[in-house]
Amino acid sequence: MPIDLPDVLKRDSAKYAARLGQSFGSSKETLKVKADDIELIPDVEIFSLEKRYPGND
Repeated sequence: MPIDLPDVLKRDSAKYAARLGQSFGSSKETLKVKADDIELIPDVEIFSLEKRYPGND
């Protein structure tokens, strides 16, 4: 019986597994940043005639 995988797994299962594994890791706090020092920068997007590609990974 075939298993119906989500689209993200069909495209790039290694990347999906790596991202999923990050949720089980831990990090030590090394630096405190003031809210005023944070700047949100939008993701880069690449457009072609057929498709839009996120440029963040």
